[in-house]
This record gives sequence, structure tokens and C-alpha cells, in this order.
Amino acid sequence: MRKLAKYGAILSATALSGLMYTRDIVVNAAFMALVIFVFVQLWTATYEASGGGPIAGLTRGHLVWYR
Repeated sequence: MRKLAKYGAILSATALSGLMYTRDIVVNAAFMALVIFVFVQLWTATYEASGGGPIAGLTRGHLVWYR
């Protein structure tokens, strides 16, 4: 019975650790989505402020996605 209790404790610790890292991954993904949103808005505003035409041959898509 003691062996089962040990395995139960290991299972519990592993599950809690997995949940902790899941939250960390979600928070990091949300932060990166925010950063991407800010840069898209920045380059879109820059593109529109220049008259909406190509800037040095670059379209809006080139400016936003760096391609």
C-alpha cells in the first residue's frame, strides 16, 4: 500500500507541474500575440500616414510581415 501512495504522490506532483507550465505557455503566447498586434498596428499606421502607396517599393504586407 505504501508503494501506491508513493506513486500517487509522484502522479500528483507531475500533474501540478504540467498545469503550472501550461499556464506559463498560455501567458507567453498571449504576450507574443500582443506584441504582434502592436507591431501590425504600428506598421499599418506608418503605411497609411505615408499616403497608402508603396514605401521604397514595399507594400503594406511587406512592412507588416517583414517579407
